[in-house]
Amino acid sequence: MSAPETNVEKQKKRHYGPLIGMIAIGAAAILVMLTLTYLSDDVTEDGATETIPENSATVEGT
Repeated sequence: MSAPETNVEKQKKRHYGPLIGMIAIGAAAILVMLTLTYLSDDVTEDGATETIPENSATVEGT
């Protein structure tokens, strides 16, 4: 079955808004992901302390 109306110019006009909206939502989602990645805390940065397990063997100098 074929479409009853195949006016391509009219279809371009009708799809322009939704396409721009989808592109804007995609760009906003990427921006949010990059912002959250940048703002996330990394526990290995300055000020982090290392904990040594109590069961670890230590070698003392003589």
